[in-house]
Amino acid sequence: MLMELYWLYQFFSIFFGEAHTSPEGALIAIVQTPTGFYFSLGLSFAILAVLLVLQGVGLYTMAKERGIGGRWRAFVPFVNIYFIGKIAGECAVFGHKMKRTGLYVMILQIVTTAFCAVQIVTEGILYVQYADKIIVSNNGVYWSDLPSNVQTLSNYYNTVSLLADLINLAYMIFTVILLIGLMRKYSPRNYILLSVLPAFIPVVRHIAIFVVRNNRAIDYEAYMRAKREEFIRRQQQYGNPYGRPYGNPYGNPYGNPYNQGQNGGNQAPQQPQDPFGEFGGNGQNAQGDSPFEDIDGANNQNSGNSEDFFN
Repeated sequence: MLMELYWLYQFFSIFFGEAHTSPEGALIAIVQTPTGFYFSLGLSFAILAVLLVLQGVGLYTMAKERGIGGRWRAFVPFVNIYFIGKIAGECAVFGHKMKRTGLYVMILQIVTTAFCAVQIVTEGILYVQYADKIIVSNNGVYWSDLPSNVQTLSNYYNTVSLLADLINLAYMIFTVILLIGLMRKYSPRNYILLSVLPAFIPVVRHIAIFVVRNNRAIDYEAYMRAKREEFIRRQQQYGNPYGRPYGNPYGNPYGNPYNQGQNGGNQAPQQPQDPFGEFGGNGQNAQGDSPFEDIDGANNQNSGNSEDFFN
């Protein structure tokens, strides 16, 4: 739960923190101010409370529609993750069925919450009580002249982040597996998006569960079989109606453009017809007679006569 809270807190810290830049104008770090810390944390708590209510309503509606008892667990932090597993049922991981996925995610959520709680408390002490000892350099944010006990807390804050990131990564992976099992039942067309997106934006999970709460739960495998059968029926019904996979269904409206015979042999090219043959003569003949010889005096039979044509 506090992972979502910590994500919201870090998101708002970007807007309410104090930006430190280099002389060249490059951003070095965003330092949380005491006012910004309290405001970011308070706003994150308020938003998380609303999200928990939305998720609880969604889980309660799903459980009621399927007759699952103990619906009060939908509103209890940590337990609601286990309740998601009850509604999702078995989850598939690389082709293998995983039982009790909700229980594993709930355990990981408790561990990540512990780390996030320490992170938030540490940042509250360092950024609020010792804000005057903050040193910002090109290598990051440091504190100087801290008491020994606070210095130990600061060292922990700087070194434990890698371990916390690894645990958060495991929590996100198992959460995605859990959400895939849930969303396959309630949103099979968009289950990948609704399952993977919360790994990057954790608050999406609560909203997605609330949005799909009224969808009817289905068997995803039966759904995919029905889709495949429908696809096959469409192929059979609307397949190639001409029975020719690659031929020209309309025939060759332009004849044989290559003058090939029935057996594929080449025929001798034919002389093109004279477009003006109907106006006189038989077109171009062997002597090269002109189609207009009836007009020009039949090739000037009287070659010596120079009378004008109009005489």
